[in-house]
Amino acid sequence: MSEMRLFGRPETSVLMVCTANICRSPMAAGVLRQGLQQRGLKGRVRVESAGTHTGQSGRAPDPRAQLVCAQYGIDIGKHRARQVIRRDFERFNYVLSMDGRNYEWLVQACPDQHLHKITAIGSWIDGKDAIAIPDPYYGNQQGFEQVFHLLHEAVEGFLAKALTG
Repeated sequence: MSEMRLFGRPETSVLMVCTANICRSPMAAGVLRQGLQQRGLKGRVRVESAGTHTGQSGRAPDPRAQLVCAQYGIDIGKHRARQVIRRDFERFNYVLSMDGRNYEWLVQACPDQHLHKITAIGSWIDGKDAIAIPDPYYGNQQGFEQVFHLLHEAVEGFLAKALTG
């Protein structure tokens, strides 16, 4: 990863994407920010999250997502849900989807010249094929805990292979 900055902004940027942007993608963004901070890379990578659908725009993350993140020292409470917009494909170097439906939506919405930026976050987990990160919204707190651990594993793989090589 280059240390060069343009106009004080990080050169590398990552957009995490799920359906409503209130569970998985804000959790993934929080896990990534924590991983960057632990590696001394805070401020070098811009990290955001968004959803493929607008039904929850402006809403804070699900309280269960906030709780599980807080248990690991990650505060996602200030995040507000938003939908992916066309400009995101230009602005971000990496667009990481949580599941196959999110991936397909992104591929359909993305201009051809930016398709190479889209990957499934689960594909970064060592030794596993592109697994989907399940949506815990209709489940219980234990589902959020399981999703957190999958996201942590995926983010660790992403950091090792894509950002810190």
